[in-house]
Formats: sequence, structure tokens, C-alpha cells
Amino acid sequence: MLGVQLVLAGIQLPSKYLRKEWKSLSLLLGPGMCAMWISTSLLVWAMVPDLSFLHALAIASCVTPTDPVLSNSVVKGKFADQNIPKELQKIITAESGANDGLGYPFLFLALYLIRYTGDGGLGSPGGAKTAMGYWFGISWGYVIIMSVVYGFVVGWIFKEALHWAEEKKWVDRESFLVFAITLAVCPPATVSPNTLI
Repeated sequence: MLGVQLVLAGIQLPSKYLRKEWKSLSLLLGPGMCAMWISTSLLVWAMVPDLSFLHALAIASCVTPTDPVLSNSVVKGKFADQNIPKELQKIITAESGANDGLGYPFLFLALYLIRYTGDGGLGSPGGAKTAMGYWFGISWGYVIIMSVVYGFVVGWIFKEALHWAEEKKWVDRESFLVFAITLAVCPPATVSPNTLI
């Protein structure tokens, strides 16, 4: 369901929206998400007895991203059309769609630190240097950057294929939703970053 909602969030936005609103999105996704992650971590750490701060960071990383399914109920429908400005609806849709992938580095930073520095350094050998190496190399280099490249290439190829099929009259506009859902629920098999450790 989440994958379908993310694809639909991207489709709902106007063409070149990310180029136009990159400053607003950068503020929401950069400092905004970091502040939410740290404040949620502090709240979890304060409320759960005998929980290490690293574990609180891992828990907070799971609730920091805004769910596009939930935000869709806020920005779509009769109430939203009457009470929420269109530009605010678009920025909420864009932010909630983009931040799900950006919750990944928060989670894996905490998990790598727990694994390699947790229990006073009694976890897996390597320490903080190894944890940061895996975080930058696997989480950012392999998973995030390669996912962006893959998404761009596959999205562009399928966009061109869809336009070509539309020109040939092999597909009509009503089928575009099915196309988007198929693209969302049929991703290729991927290699888990944990198999690379």
C-alpha cells in the first residue's frame, strides 16, 4: 500500500514541481526531519525506562517520516479542497512522499552504531569508524544513491514507453492508474544491504 501511495504522490504533483519547490522541500526534509528525529528520540528516551539513547534513535527513526497514506487523508477530499490552499496540499504531498526514503539513513545510523558500539563497545568489533563506514558506504552509497538512480532510469524508461504506447493508441488515459500501481507493486528483486556486511 505504501509503495502504491508513493507512486501516486509522485504522479499527483505537477511537472517540474520538485525543481520549483526545492528550497521548501530541502528545509522540510533536512533540518525539519533531523529536528523531528532528535526530538522524538529524546521523548522516547525520557519515557521508556532503561532504554539506551541509541535504541531511542532507532525507534524515533521509524516514526519520523510522515506517512503518505495518512497525509493523503489530510490533503485530499472535500474538506481539504475547501480549507487547505492548493500550494500547501502540494508541499505536504511532496514532503510525505520524499521523506519515507529519507527515514532510512536515520534508522541505519542508529542500527550500525548499536551493532558496532553498543553495550559499551561489546557489540561486533569495529567501533564507530566501522559503523560510519557502513553507514556512508552501504546506506548512502549503495541503497540511497543507487535507488535514486534506479528510480530515475526506470521512471524515465516507463514514461517514454507509456508515451509511445499512447501514440500508437495501445493504451488510453484510464489505464494510467493501473500502470502506476503495477510499477509500484512489481519492483525487481534487490540485494539486501545486510548481505553486504
